[in-house]
Amino acid sequence: MLIGRKARVRKVEESDIETIYRWFQDVDFIRFYSPEELLITQTQLRDFLAHTVKSNSENSIRIDFILEDREKNPVGLADLTAISHRSQHATFSIGIDKKYRNYEYGPEATVLILHFAYTELNLIKISVHIFKENIEVVRQVMRLGFQEEGVLRKEVFFNGSFHELVYLSILKEEFYQNPLVIKILKRLNLLNFTK
Repeated sequence: MLIGRKARVRKVEESDIETIYRWFQDVDFIRFYSPEELLITQTQLRDFLAHTVKSNSENSIRIDFILEDREKNPVGLADLTAISHRSQHATFSIGIDKKYRNYEYGPEATVLILHFAYTELNLIKISVHIFKENIEVVRQVMRLGFQEEGVLRKEVFFNGSFHELVYLSILKEEFYQNPLVIKILKRLNLLNFTK
């Protein structure tokens, strides 16, 4: 478990299925969480998460996280996918329930998960793929030091139309040099563990 001042981050458990299913039925949540097509039935989600819960280890190619507030209420979902231990990179996604979007859980949870990825998984690069029209989300990840690598045109068919995806990434050294990241890590007493 990763604990911040506002957010707690833990691996997904089978008891999270109902909450995740509810989020996956919310087009607004999906638009912010993941541009990829997601499972639509509860049975498919249950089967997928049962496999994910069993393989949610540092050696797997995917780790799913539940974000909680300090009272352990679920506020969002995040994941590291396409984890390549050989190439030392992964793709990151995060979605916050719309009721909690103004509480700053996202930046702190992102820093906690990326710090985990760089220190525990020994990764050197994290990528994100965001719908181009999610301008605020693109701005938020850029504030944390992500840099745009390119835009893929008409990449995803979602909610009745094609969308462009912005590809951004951050290298380990860029992450630990970013002023906002440093500020968050200092506040969480994690700055000494960045080597």
